[in-house]
Amino acid sequence: MMQPTARYPRPPSLSPSPSPFPGIADRRDSATGALRRRGDRDPVAELQSLLDKLPSLVVRLHRSAAGQWAVPYACSAFVRLCGISMSVLRVDARALLDCVHGEDLRRIERDWYQVTASAQPIHESVRLRRRHGPWTRFDASALADPAPDGGVYWNVLLRPQSSPSSADADLQQRQERWQLATAAADIGIVELDVAGGTLHLDAVACRHHGLDSEPHLVEVEAWMAQVVEADRAAARALWLPTALAEDRMRLSLGIEAGTEHGIRTLEFVLQAVEGQQRLVGICTDVTQRQTLDALKRDKLDAEKASRSKSEFMSRVSHELRTPLNGILGFAQLMALDSEAPLPPAQAQRLEVLRHSGSRLLSLIDQLLEVSRIEQGRLRLRHRPTDVRLLVERCADEMMPLAQQRGIELMVQIPPNAPPVRADAEALEQVLTNLLSNAIKYNRPRGRVRVRFEAAEQGVLTVDDTGIGMTEEQLGKLFEPFNRLGAERTYTHGSGLGLAITRKLVRAMGGKIDVLSRPGKGSRFAVSLPLSKAGKVKPAQDVQAKPEFPSVWDNGVEQVVLYVEDDEVNTILMEQIFRSQPNWRLLTAATGPEGLEIADQHELSLVLLDLNLPGLSGFEVLERLRSREHTRHLRCIALSADALPQQIQQAVAAGFDDYWTKPIDVAVVIGKLKDEFRLLSESR
Repeated sequence: MMQPTARYPRPPSLSPSPSPFPGIADRRDSATGALRRRGDRDPVAELQSLLDKLPSLVVRLHRSAAGQWAVPYACSAFVRLCGISMSVLRVDARALLDCVHGEDLRRIERDWYQVTASAQPIHESVRLRRRHGPWTRFDASALADPAPDGGVYWNVLLRPQSSPSSADADLQQRQERWQLATAAADIGIVELDVAGGTLHLDAVACRHHGLDSEPHLVEVEAWMAQVVEADRAAARALWLPTALAEDRMRLSLGIEAGTEHGIRTLEFVLQAVEGQQRLVGICTDVTQRQTLDALKRDKLDAEKASRSKSEFMSRVSHELRTPLNGILGFAQLMALDSEAPLPPAQAQRLEVLRHSGSRLLSLIDQLLEVSRIEQGRLRLRHRPTDVRLLVERCADEMMPLAQQRGIELMVQIPPNAPPVRADAEALEQVLTNLLSNAIKYNRPRGRVRVRFEAAEQGVLTVDDTGIGMTEEQLGKLFEPFNRLGAERTYTHGSGLGLAITRKLVRAMGGKIDVLSRPGKGSRFAVSLPLSKAGKVKPAQDVQAKPEFPSVWDNGVEQVVLYVEDDEVNTILMEQIFRSQPNWRLLTAATGPEGLEIADQHELSLVLLDLNLPGLSGFEVLERLRSREHTRHLRCIALSADALPQQIQQAVAAGFDDYWTKPIDVAVVIGKLKDEFRLLSESR
């Protein structure tokens, strides 16, 4: 009410009109005449005395031509009600904004143009209070008069409303309960004034629109600007007369709710008010519900597409396999026909044909395997399975391929390894796929090692010294038909082996994890439930001396974890360890990566840099000491900080020793040998 209202232009002229309060006007005129005749009294004091004697609250508001508000006169009761002195109000009436209820203020502002244009009095019910005090309802009557300075005077009469009847109190209580219920259900109340071109929103509806959570009166064009362009035609139809003829309307609109909330989808349910050009209804925020519905639809579509793909693969694979079986069968008969042997050149061509057919048959079998797994038609028999026997059988089958490529294949599984609960045929296929990949994608004269450890689960690991994989390649490793660039090499494959491997492992209730570094090699770890028939020993007891020591694994292998974020330091330590045939170094660039490696391996020693990104060396040490599996490990700080106080702090924190950089290679090798000797003596 006190703010500038430039959008409601003041009429060019306001003609005087009869006062809506004739009794007050007569007394005012009489008092004014008396004051003019009696110059011995202060006219302002006399007028104030007269206003204070009236039975109602009287206040005059002045709005200047520049839009400034002031209170020239007000009765003392009004001043006491508002708690603001006249000395303040005469200068600036904006302090009254806190004394008038926001809803009433906006309603009066809405009627401003209508009142000033018609010069008719207005009658409203308003709520007033002292700042932060309780609200009191008044019946207000006001009339606008032109001011000499080109502004407008508002003459306002306020009468306290009588106590509400029991029916009114019950109605008020019901309304308050309704407001609480709608707020709890996040339902906004909206009212469209079709004739006036305005939209009234309650607090919840304001929040849905990204506005201040207070009842708000919005012009139609301002509201239309919030509606997304694709929905504006439907939104504009609400303001057409034809909308009033509808019994009930339901529509969803996209609303620009500001940068913080983005685009929200609001559902409006509106009802025309009989005999009035108004629509009243509710709006609810259905953005999250639509998102969930979309996700459900996408999930159903994906499952349907997956089923269709599996059915197609199954049908095509079956149709291809049948004639291919005949082709391969007759090719084998021709090769074995001793009565009519083929010439050498023809026999060589036949062998190429048979080999190509076998590759195609293998691909078809893999397609069928994927189809059966995805459709849930694969029947697995979970039984206690002897891991060592199964691994040795697979290794024997893969040995010719390993020897052909110059790859050293080692099996390091103790004789007392407990059985796992798995399907023997499925597990054999998993291991065959992993060994085949480890051999095919290895470097010349590389190595492949198979180990088994038992703790809460049995973990079968296949390590290789091959080309390794990047993080991006690891993310696509199990995608069907994705060979990660190997299709550009001479190494044959279908891209289905690992996809099948993971599906089989999961079908047996296990999981498969992969660690890999480009140029260093890869590790595949298959975790499976242990059979109840097996006696599970702690992981550290399962480690046994390899049965087939080699250049790579001579005697008891010493495994050291080095957590270091500097690549040059890491390379240096790797070179040191390569000079010792029975030493192996595991490296990590961050604390979390180091902790993960420590959980997955049986370590002899841990070397820790102190200034690591994220978790510091001190924090990594604390977590190693808190875990049952790693608390016994000797941890050595390896840092460029050689200050005595830093060394003392590290030792006090629990480090077993402190080595400084730059390191002396011979000294470090000697210290490591001492550590390993102490470790062997303590066992």
